[in-house]
Amino acid sequence: MFNSSMDTFHFVVKVRATGWIGFGLATRAPNGMMGYDVAVSGTNNGTKYLKDYFASSFAAPPQDAQQDWMLSYFSEEQNVTTLKFYRKRDTNDTANDIAIQPGQSYYLIWAYHLSDTVTPGRFPKHSFSGSYQDYKTFGRTRPTLDDSQDYTLLDASEAGGYTQLIFERPRDTGDENDFAFTPGSEAFIIWSYSNADITNNTNFRSHSSKGWSSKKYVVVAENQPIPTKAKATALYSSFAIALSMALFHVLL
Repeated sequence: MFNSSMDTFHFVVKVRATGWIGFGLATRAPNGMMGYDVAVSGTNNGTKYLKDYFASSFAAPPQDAQQDWMLSYFSEEQNVTTLKFYRKRDTNDTANDIAIQPGQSYYLIWAYHLSDTVTPGRFPKHSFSGSYQDYKTFGRTRPTLDDSQDYTLLDASEAGGYTQLIFERPRDTGDENDFAFTPGSEAFIIWSYSNADITNNTNFRSHSSKGWSSKKYVVVAENQPIPTKAKATALYSSFAIALSMALFHVLL
């Protein structure tokens, strides 16, 4: 949420872990953690903390001399950490913070560790990390990254050899590189996956497996109303999909 009177951005983050949690912004991602403006939160001997970092490589980042991310709420309940924090839109820390400009798009980035906390001189490598990205394919070549990033990752987990993703996007993104789903329209469900992660935009290995549904599916019911901008709700304006590797096996 942006508070225009205070010129501050306020964030709420929930993570299914009780170790250290990192969240932040980047103008490019993933790109080897170059230029990642992040806040890292957790507990140290029962004391809650949130620290300001600027990453320039895969190495453990140093703390900023100027601390600009502020913690307003912290809780750990039932193995879930909930954080509320804020920072100025422009902190005037030109060396270590990203000044968030009107009309400019940014990547949301995150990382977390399941159990360890950050202590001086000790920064355990994250158990999970990510950013959200949107691509369009043009034949059997590496897909190009959309200028307009319209998919939002809601949850991701890896357990027992399976990966589960929950993500969403608007029904009509207004992006010429995205499908606009209309009531009654049908589409094939397609997928591919690799045994190796994508580490940056130039390291995009060919898929290990791929597939598509045997028939088209109606994505938006024919009688489902399309909301006006004034009445749009998350229920009707977002196209949400939950996929797991188990689903891939069923469809195959």
